[in-house]
Amino acid sequence: MEIPLPLLLSTFAISVTICYVIFFFFHADKGRAPLPPGPRGWPVLGNLPQLSGKTHQTLHEMTKLYGPMLRLRFGSSLVVVAGSADVAKQFLRTHDARFSSRPPNSGGEHMAYNYQDVVFAPYGPRWRAMRKVCAVNLFSARALDDLRAFREREATLMVRCLADGAAAGVAVVLSKAANVCTTNALSRATVGLRVFGTAGSEPGAVDFNEIVLKLIEVGGVLNVGDFVPALRWLDPQGVVAKMKKLHRRFDDMMNRIITERRTGAIAATAGEEDGKDLLGLLLAMVQEDKSLTGGSEEDRMTDTDVKALILGLISPCCTAATRLRRGPVWRLEAPLQRTEAERTKAGWRRGGEPRQNEPRRGGNRARGGAATGREAGRRRRLDREAGGVQGTSLERRGNLFVAGTDTTSITVEWAMAELIRHPDIMKQAQEELDAVVGRDRLVSESDLLRLTFLGAVIKETFRLHPVTPLSLPRMATEECEVAGYRIPKGTELLVNVWGIARDPVLWPDPLEFRPARFLPGGSHTDVNVKGGDFGLIPFGAGRRICAGLSWGIRMVTMTTATLVHSFDWELPAGKTPDMEETFSLLLQLAVPLMARPVPRLLPSAYQIA
Repeated sequence: MEIPLPLLLSTFAISVTICYVIFFFFHADKGRAPLPPGPRGWPVLGNLPQLSGKTHQTLHEMTKLYGPMLRLRFGSSLVVVAGSADVAKQFLRTHDARFSSRPPNSGGEHMAYNYQDVVFAPYGPRWRAMRKVCAVNLFSARALDDLRAFREREATLMVRCLADGAAAGVAVVLSKAANVCTTNALSRATVGLRVFGTAGSEPGAVDFNEIVLKLIEVGGVLNVGDFVPALRWLDPQGVVAKMKKLHRRFDDMMNRIITERRTGAIAATAGEEDGKDLLGLLLAMVQEDKSLTGGSEEDRMTDTDVKALILGLISPCCTAATRLRRGPVWRLEAPLQRTEAERTKAGWRRGGEPRQNEPRRGGNRARGGAATGREAGRRRRLDREAGGVQGTSLERRGNLFVAGTDTTSITVEWAMAELIRHPDIMKQAQEELDAVVGRDRLVSESDLLRLTFLGAVIKETFRLHPVTPLSLPRMATEECEVAGYRIPKGTELLVNVWGIARDPVLWPDPLEFRPARFLPGGSHTDVNVKGGDFGLIPFGAGRRICAGLSWGIRMVTMTTATLVHSFDWELPAGKTPDMEETFSLLLQLAVPLMARPVPRLLPSAYQIA
């Protein structure tokens, strides 16, 4: 039977096309660099179920198996994790320009004025201009000196409150004491309001406090639509709807504050001796019709820019870190979670990639749910115990940076926990403070440069307890090759700051609290935390390094120095600090540190007006 020529040609064409497609599918990547190694994931969810509540620790263990560059998939998002200083340097220095933008997410879109704040804005001229505004007016050496009185005054008020409590013999939660100090200093510097006051909050501060607290709460929920775009339009958790509602509240509040400032109903709290708050400086730029980039009228500073900048400064972690937080939204059901946890552990024990269906072994349990319950119980008991022991103005109420978003006060708490845990190091720090400051006055910022040992204590705290153990995510704006691996465009980058700072190759005795390593003659005397040494990058590095680095270092050092110098610290019933950590948005003590302050200075030093 003769086959018609048209049918023969059609069959031949289809066969050639199929062969070409098959060949292209299997050989297209030949000659190109491979993707980084990593574990296989689940359908749809990817590797999300393999992450424990302490994501930084899980990723650190994975890098031991797969190498210092790890590939994961969070839903439909491809993610690479830098787990060593060398790999972090490749991303944040060599290829920094390609990784200077943030991945899109619902928080940036719906709460941060459609990516207009300094945290979420795409890398480019406008972002550089906004960052420069913050750097010049809030974080430059001159601005820091102008705002010095804010910080010193809040530290002084903290001492007065603690001294009042000490007279009554009560214990305090150190993170709360530090939080009041650091929050008031920042809120005064940004919007001219003290969120906490001796006789209560100032007018407008309560509303400000409540709205930002809600923004942080909603921003801390992992939105499944960010990882599974097909579900984004459904908003199955209602997160986007809440974000939009809270954004409107924040916008209305800021409009009210701006209007009152312009009409003179609320003057800046800063006098000439205190410097001017950022809001006043930004409104002056709007009044002068200044361009952000020196370009067209479209680049003029507007009220929206002002509000976005303020939002980015007071709650940068609450939205940017949501993509790092393991939340209940995508936790597996208990039996499946146990199977997945055991499967992952079994793969690590074998020294190979976890199998898709590793059976659960008897006697093993996933720690997630039980650990979370125990932790919550401990927190509730502590709150009940603390309820009647803080009879000062440090009352138990919400604040701007609740739920772990106050990086400064959390770092201070870690430093104090380590010092109380190591009495010899505490004694050495107090001896230095007595030699530099004396016992007849409180610490001032002019003393800080001479506190070499305390500076080493702060560095070691940043190393051992980075408040942001995983960097805020970045995104590749173009395909590139890093350390021999191909990184496709759109890949998200996380840097495991916590894991790098515990690398035994870089840090001898990495789990020990040893400030001496940073002292003159020590093994790391020239290392700093400002982004140049990739073994210690608690503030990040490169173009997207934390804009508030200088403010944060100065505030942490000033607050810690004040607490160490002004008081001895006694734990209830001779207990030792519980150093167990918990990770939600930031890394903090699972059980907040409580201690009783005992004044150690001359009585005249505590006579504070």
